[in-house]
Amino acid sequence: MKKIVFVILLILCSISIFSQERKYSTYYYQRATLFETLNVTSDDILFIGNSITDGAEWFELFDNPKVKNRGISGDTTYGVYDRISTLLKGHPQKIFLMIGINNVPLGEDAQTIARGIYKIVNKIKLESPTTKIYLQSVLPVNPDLNMFNGHTSRWKMIPDINKAIKNIAESENIEYIDLYSHFVNNEGKLDLKYTNDGLHLLGQGYLLWKDIVKPYIANSIPNHPIPHGVSAPFAGVINDWMIVAGGCNFPDIPAAKGGKKVYYSEIYAINMKEKSKGWKLLGQLPQNMAYGATVLIGDDMCLIGGENENGKLNSAYKISMDCEAGKVHIETLPSLPECITNLSGTAVGNDIYITGGITETDRNSLYRISALLSGKWEKLTSYPGNKRIQSILLSNGKNELYLIGGFQSPSKKKEAVLSDDILCYNVDKRSWKRLIDLPLDENGEKRCLVGGSGIVHNDMLILTGGVNYTIFKNAINGKAPEGYLEKPVEWYKFNDDVLFFNLKERTWNVVKEVDGAAKAGGVLLMYEDCLYMICGETKPGIRTNKIITIPLF
Repeated sequence: MKKIVFVILLILCSISIFSQERKYSTYYYQRATLFETLNVTSDDILFIGNSITDGAEWFELFDNPKVKNRGISGDTTYGVYDRISTLLKGHPQKIFLMIGINNVPLGEDAQTIARGIYKIVNKIKLESPTTKIYLQSVLPVNPDLNMFNGHTSRWKMIPDINKAIKNIAESENIEYIDLYSHFVNNEGKLDLKYTNDGLHLLGQGYLLWKDIVKPYIANSIPNHPIPHGVSAPFAGVINDWMIVAGGCNFPDIPAAKGGKKVYYSEIYAINMKEKSKGWKLLGQLPQNMAYGATVLIGDDMCLIGGENENGKLNSAYKISMDCEAGKVHIETLPSLPECITNLSGTAVGNDIYITGGITETDRNSLYRISALLSGKWEKLTSYPGNKRIQSILLSNGKNELYLIGGFQSPSKKKEAVLSDDILCYNVDKRSWKRLIDLPLDENGEKRCLVGGSGIVHNDMLILTGGVNYTIFKNAINGKAPEGYLEKPVEWYKFNDDVLFFNLKERTWNVVKEVDGAAKAGGVLLMYEDCLYMICGETKPGIRTNKIITIPLF
């Protein structure tokens, strides 16, 4: 009898141990143990999630063998947490995580699901701090097909889940990707053109998903090292090095609460061929600086004017990069004829041109100096009309300059004036003319591109960012609503489109709703076939350290 009892107890213990080991489905263990045996490197990009992730051929969608599927059908936040350590041993470059919908039929609320995701995020940060995390929203579902009722019957709670996920991303300073709004119909359900069961995706859905996340896959780089990010830095690309110097932010107390603006002198750089190695601190500028002009001449980057905690500057410097040693050399250039801040600059050949901004003389001055520095700054024909603060100055590299947008501050007798056009300066004739209006925004309103940025590529002006014309004009004219600095980011309507102006045909093309483009005080750079928006403000007083990638092709 004792022997029988012992055998029964042994069997019960075995069943108990087996049940403890088998927390998840057999398929979960099949996939999880496979993933344990597959190699992950620091160049790899992992898509982690449940059946919706599992169902894609990610490497084929992106034509990139480094993009790997680590989804498991039926997975939950608990399952991902328990298996993710094996994926982190190789310290992958990026992780795209979408998880939580399978927690819904467990009866969990949005906050419980979010807590599970928060634990996953912190585990990634702890075990693989170099991995860049992208939190993707949960997709909408559709109960109309009467399938997966456990998931779809609570379809109205998904916006709450996504709000909680977005809050995690913001609090942890990581990227949030809104998939939900692209897949939802007018009723708040998953659009039936993307699904045949109300939960999973058809091929067209995966193609849309790919298009949404493509900018984050293509050549993205780590966040700028200053945690809160900066606005109005000096930035450029020398050979394969992206350099960002100076800038300013409100590191302790937000501007809305009366915080003090802090200016920086650090020079950071990242090798674009070795982005996974991150940013390097290469040195310090001679002084704190922001709101100046950056002009690239050959392999040199010139930093001109601006301001710091002591006021406007008339200083100018040249940064040269020792690529092999990974160091910078700083040379002092001839001082400007006057102190200028919020100016812009460009180059034609070896000549540097600067204009716009806030000056001591209150004139619309245009200055030129040879990059060979054989002489002094030369004053040229002033631009006509109103002053242009925080405008953009570009050139065709031959004989024309383009002064774009900007604003004139209000005075006792006159309200602020915002410029909604482009002026053209002919270098040979030394004369200005009005070239063209900026295109209206998506609401049919004017735009001024104040705080925007731009480059020239293949006879094309590429412009992006900047403030909303009407909201900004009201604010600087003293007509801002109560609590102006405390509105949500979306309220300020910073420009989120990219404008292409064909210099030969004099025509516009506008690409709308570009993720991450809605910045003021950011710097637009180009490397190979990608645009990069460097830092900037997401709303007045609030900076970001995110470097946004915008593929051109």
